[in-house]
Order: sequence, then structure tokens, then C-alpha cells
Amino acid sequence: TDRLGKGTKDFSTANAERTLKRSTVAIAVIQFCSIFIDDPNMSITVNEIVRFIGFCVSCLGIIFFVLAITAMGDNWRAVVDKDQQTELVIKGIYHYSRNPAFLGFDLLYIGFTMAFPNWILLIVSCMGIVMMHLQITEEERHLPAIFGEDYNAYKKQTPRYFLFF
Repeated sequence: TDRLGKGTKDFSTANAERTLKRSTVAIAVIQFCSIFIDDPNMSITVNEIVRFIGFCVSCLGIIFFVLAITAMGDNWRAVVDKDQQTELVIKGIYHYSRNPAFLGFDLLYIGFTMAFPNWILLIVSCMGIVMMHLQITEEERHLPAIFGEDYNAYKKQTPRYFLFF
């Protein structure tokens, strides 16, 4: 879905969505390029176990994302859009996390940084995680108006990310 920053919404929401969209694309490009960084001044030295754990964390992030889009089905909502008619999804992985797709991206960023550690990737991954969090908080401001008391009840029983986070 390419709905970030589009449609009728207030400036701050549209701006946050456009920034998230640009940063997500930039991080993907930087992640790919970071595989080939062989500059000792840019690299962060880690042992092979950390790299392997990073690979596993990245795979877990992909699994979270796939489970999220599968559970969401036709109710996919990637932006604040009061006119988009969707249902509140609380089944599947959404029973354990209100934002498993964003959590999947966060795990991918963290794992990729562990697997291919360098300073540029560390900085942009941290920026990406912050941007995802800001998007989540922006969406959470609007979701009670869209889903009403059902969303408020869901918010009370389901963590934003996972477990108690």
C-alpha cells in the first residue's frame, strides 16, 4: 500500500508519514549497501555468534511482518485515514502486539545491524526505529476516533510492541 503522506489529513500527520516513507526506503538502500562496507573505520567488530544472532533476529522480524499482514487481511492500515473503512484486527499476532508489522521492521533493523555492523547502519537503524515509534504514536492518537471504545479496550489489554513494552 502506498498511502503514507497522501489524502486529507493534518500537516503534522502527513509530514510524519512522508518522513517515515522516505526513511524506510533510505534504510533499505543503506542496509543493502552496508553488506559491502569493508572500511575498518566504519565497521563495528563483532564475533560470528553476534552476526548469527543478528541473522536470526532479522528472520524473526520478517516472520512478525508476514504474520501481521496475514492477520490484517483486507483491513491493512498503514496510515491515519479516517475515511478508510476497516475493522479492528485483534486476532492472530495482533492478540500479542498492537503493532507487529512495525515490530517486524524494528527487529529487521536491529538484526541487520548485528549481522552487518557498521556505524552508518547503526545510526540509520536507530533513526528508523524512532520514526516507526513516532508513526505508531501518531496513529494511536487517531484510532480511538475511528474504532471507539473497542480500540481503547484493546489498547488496555494488548501491549504496543510485545510482552510488556
